[in-house]
Amino acid sequence: MGHIWSAFIRETFPPSTQFHASDVPDMSGKVVLVTGANSGIGKETARVLLTKNAKVYVACRDKSKGENAIHDLKESTGKEACFLQLNLANLKSVKVSGEEFLRREPVLHVLFNNVLTAARAINL
Repeated sequence: MGHIWSAFIRETFPPSTQFHASDVPDMSGKVVLVTGANSGIGKETARVLLTKNAKVYVACRDKSKGENAIHDLKESTGKEACFLQLNLANLKSVKVSGEEFLRREPVLHVLFNNVLTAARAINL
C-alpha cells in the first residue's frame, strides 16, 4: 500500500522542472518538425525552437489553423515557420505529407510528436 501512496503523491505533486527554454542550445542549421504545433504545447515548442534559430515546420491537419499559428509565431519571434499539412489519422495523408517534406528538405534533425490520434479511428 505504501508504494501506491507514494506514487500517488509523486504524480499529484510533481517536482518543479529542471529544464527551461533557456537550456535549449542554438539550433542554427537544424530542421525540426512539430506535430500539433497550431496550439498548446506544440505551438510553444515551435516558438522556443524559432527563437533558437531552427527551421521549424508546423505540422497539423487544418491549414487555416496552421497558418494562423505561423502568423502568431512570426509576430512573437520575428521568424517564419513553414506549414506542412499532416493528418496522422489517415495513412495516405501521412505518405503525401512525408513526400512533400522530402521535396522541401533533404534531412530532418528533430521530430516532436505532439499530437493525439488515439481517440480517432485510423483510416487506411
